[in-house]
Amino acid sequence: MEFFDKHTQELLNCLLVLDQDAPIDVQEVAVIDQLLEHIEVSVRTTCDLIRFKCMKSAGMVQSIDEFLELFYSEEE
Repeated sequence: MEFFDKHTQELLNCLLVLDQDAPIDVQEVAVIDQLLEHIEVSVRTTCDLIRFKCMKSAGMVQSIDEFLELFYSEEE
């Protein structure tokens, strides 16, 4: 079972092979931060899709718009 798309998995693999004893510069920190942000978005999206499917199957929501209103109206 794959949890991430190919691009996200490649980014994650790059992060996991970093030499933790080697110092990194500011540019590398910025790139790592961007990679983590991409992975974070991918995981959040996947979780939301699973939540939506479960809630729709249980009859708790009827549409993706209703789901988004329920979960994300507070963030605006």
